[in-house]
Amino acid sequence: MKVDAIAFDLDGTLIETNDAWHHGLDMTLKQLGKQEGVTKAFFYENHVGVDMKKVISSHLSLSESELEKAVQTFIDNFLLSIDLVKINDNVIEVLEYVSETTERTAIITNTYGNVVDGVFTNLRSRNVDFNKYFSTIVTRDLVEQGKPNPDIIFYACDKLDVKPENMVFVEDSVSGVIAGKNAGCYVIAITNNTAEEKLRSVGADKTIANLLELKHIISELSD
Repeated sequence: MKVDAIAFDLDGTLIETNDAWHHGLDMTLKQLGKQEGVTKAFFYENHVGVDMKKVISSHLSLSESELEKAVQTFIDNFLLSIDLVKINDNVIEVLEYVSETTERTAIITNTYGNVVDGVFTNLRSRNVDFNKYFSTIVTRDLVEQGKPNPDIIFYACDKLDVKPENMVFVEDSVSGVIAGKNAGCYVIAITNNTAEEKLRSVGADKTIANLLELKHIISELSD
């Protein structure tokens, strides 16, 4: 395989944001009248990697304008919970390796741009600068539909000037794997939050348990 670019999902793959997202969703639902909120177990089983509008719509029946306001409330509550965000193991070592392998690197995320900005600002306060490792960052608000729709992958490929079949995409969610495969990418799925069987069932080319395994796989693909 000709590896021209390497792209990563953000939430769950490079950083662990799900506790913050769960906390933000639970707060939002309670503020909007669903007093039972949502359990962490239900969130992890059903909402990891899923577009925010779809997440909220699965709990509440809202008009389009109400949904837009609810999404903003969800974002605001996530940002209030941002100190719960953690950097996953071995991320910096792997990003250093990837940046030496290719100049064409991307983050492709279902998270909105203002949220990514907030997360990156928080990480910089911990002396971690993700921006220096990526030539482009593609967020949910740049396309009409997020993952599992492949449009966000195509958008990133256009920005990187690569063909999808020459891009490795690293994901942790079912929706992300589906998007990557439907776009034609080589998809490596990390089992941080989703069972290996689930990720393989939707087409992941490789599954890994530790991000460090990515170095060996990319080396093999590039030979």
